[in-house]
Amino acid sequence: MPVVALAGTCMDSGKTAAACAIISRFVHHGLRVAAFKATGVSLRRDVLAMEDAGAHETAIFTDFGIVTTTPESGPALTRSLLSRLAATAPDVIVFELGDGLLGAYGVEAILLDDDIRVALTATVLCANDPVAAWGGVQLLRDRFGIEPAAVTGRALGDLRCRARAGTHYAVVSTGTHFHASPLVTMRPRFGKGPRWWAKTRPFSSAACAMRHIVLP
Repeated sequence: MPVVALAGTCMDSGKTAAACAIISRFVHHGLRVAAFKATGVSLRRDVLAMEDAGAHETAIFTDFGIVTTTPESGPALTRSLLSRLAATAPDVIVFELGDGLLGAYGVEAILLDDDIRVALTATVLCANDPVAAWGGVQLLRDRFGIEPAAVTGRALGDLRCRARAGTHYAVVSTGTHFHASPLVTMRPRFGKGPRWWAKTRPFSSAACAMRHIVLP
């Protein structure tokens, strides 16, 4: 089952906006999407946004009685959330890792977990600026052995940032708000290495960061 994870360089880097955009486009193409938030504090705002984007089933760590995730609880919770949503037989699972790659809520421990890492079909990195984008790509590669499928974030609207963030990646700006923000349409081919075509389009009902994803 395809699994798309969204990780960020810090809080408020555009992860939820990107997750909702991806979910919306999957749903637009007739896929059943399950979504969850794996780490952070117990606010349901982000998973409610995923439901609004079209996710048919959502979950959050709070469902297991956890108020705030930690490096000790994060991996087990993520495995449980993946198993729970996989049981609903979706076409694809999308999940957000709240906080940053090196934050205190357990993202690092989750990405170091072999069972979770092998389940990931694609990882999208969300960053606030080109320096964070470049560093985040290097960190994902060097520490976690993960090749990100795309880089997105609030301050990466200029596609020329690709040269700074790594020319393998299309760069998407999710803007300060969800509405009227420039997003990029991309076509990845999972398992074949990142190949991306991009163009800007507004964030309206069905327009979103990933317009077409070729699933295995």
